[in-house]
Amino acid sequence: MMKHLLTILLGIALGMTSLWAQNKDSKIRVEAKWYKGDQLLYEVTKINLEWYQDSLVTKDTLKYIASFNVIDSTDNYYKIEWKFGNTLMDNYEFTKEQETVLSKYDDIQVIYITNKQGKFLEITNWKDIAKMMEAMFIDLIKVTVKDLKGEEKERTQKHLGIMKELYTSKIGIERYLLNEVFCLHMHFGNNYKTTGKNYYKSTTSGIAGINYPIRHYQEISIDPNYLLEGICQLKNEVKIDEQDARNFVKIMLQKLGENDKSIELEQGDSQLDINTLEKYRYNIEQGILLKLETKQDLILQLKNEKQRVFKKVKVELVKHKD
Repeated sequence: MMKHLLTILLGIALGMTSLWAQNKDSKIRVEAKWYKGDQLLYEVTKINLEWYQDSLVTKDTLKYIASFNVIDSTDNYYKIEWKFGNTLMDNYEFTKEQETVLSKYDDIQVIYITNKQGKFLEITNWKDIAKMMEAMFIDLIKVTVKDLKGEEKERTQKHLGIMKELYTSKIGIERYLLNEVFCLHMHFGNNYKTTGKNYYKSTTSGIAGINYPIRHYQEISIDPNYLLEGICQLKNEVKIDEQDARNFVKIMLQKLGENDKSIELEQGDSQLDINTLEKYRYNIEQGILLKLETKQDLILQLKNEKQRVFKKVKVELVKHKD
């Protein structure tokens, strides 16, 4: 069973930013320049740290190779295959019996499309991925609750049910399960000025079946020192509206049956801080991502309980074959 489910669910709110705004005075724009048959290999590293009452309780590091293949190119869009091994067992702690059940759900093949600038549009086979994830969670729930009784069984079924709901929804697959795919394309096709800051506001909703909107405020800057080398190095500092985040967490706590904690969140001595820092590096001439790194930090302080989660994701190009 996953430890500190609340902290994991709070982490859903991280890395969910979506950027569509444009700046008329912009001086730089990274656009895709791909061809059918292009192949890229990326190394993905994920680090997850969790604290409970100031004690480090989780320290996980996951590393894997993902292939990025351009399987079609038209005048209007690119079709991409992103393939990697199922990493769910590496992200959470499972018993041997649970791992045996999950082992048959191996590689994940993702087919998605972008516009001609490289901006992510949608995963076209998300329903197939959702069916696989639903079957996996049905098996997982069966083996997890078979020896539980009463309130513990009901609580566990509820927690895993919410996770199943998240992992089988379109937005959950695109923005959480496959967040690195979404992030890889986040800044393609956007215009940015190279001097001073670029400020944007965006909104995300529909996370884990909760339609309450969460506003994000972004401050983007371009490092001019790399431009002469044909490199766009971009930094994005993201702040999530605190009241929106509180409302989202309150609804999630209520769904989990944690009504006392939901009330505590509304009290004046509670704390909820969420901060995200993203760094990207692109080859402008080739129109490809060279490296991205995100750092996300969340602190939740209630009356008698304090939790913190720190997540780091790095995606780095290791091979380019065209």
